[in-house]
Amino acid sequence: MGTEAKGFLTMNRRQSRSLMALISTVGLALLLTGCASAGWVKSVTSLCLQVEQSYTGVNGHSEPIAEELQGVFERMGIRVLYGTSPDCQATLYLKIEFSAQAVKLTGGGECYPDVTGFGQARLTSKGQPTLTTQLLYYNKPSGGGSGVRVLFNCPKTPYQANYTAAWGAPVASMLKKWWGNPALESAMQAKTYALQHAAGELLSGKGTATP
Repeated sequence: MGTEAKGFLTMNRRQSRSLMALISTVGLALLLTGCASAGWVKSVTSLCLQVEQSYTGVNGHSEPIAEELQGVFERMGIRVLYGTSPDCQATLYLKIEFSAQAVKLTGGGECYPDVTGFGQARLTSKGQPTLTTQLLYYNKPSGGGSGVRVLFNCPKTPYQANYTAAWGAPVASMLKKWWGNPALESAMQAKTYALQHAAGELLSGKGTATP
């Protein structure tokens, strides 16, 4: 049994060395791919922009996501066209779904102080690898686990909910991931406070970019 155990351990060590070599090779490949991706993104001077947004239980509402992104890119010297065009070097497509979360009130009724956002951004260019990143936002309710929560703002319907934070933070993370600090500096000049604030947090190192 001792010999069998020794052989088993030896085999595991051999497999471990092989696995570590494979991880190193894959890691290097991913690193090189990431560098190449960053290079082609920063060389883009014209961009087609497509934004698809939807709201659970709400019709006719729209957030100025495309308009703010257009401003960010144009301040960086990147020409932006909506939709598709052969004149664009790359296409940025965002799809995000928002949902206002109901909270029951002690005295009866409900309000919608929290909004979640879930979606994805995709950046494509002919002859280049497609880049994707998640657009995620969830506002964790305060209350310290006591189950009691003090609300300073109580939107009575999903139509009155504040949706800006649910896209400002993930959009800022996307900008940092693909265009770096110059995009965040441009986003600091946005009209939407949530985008300004998220960009400032990421620039100061306090915020966390979406994986």
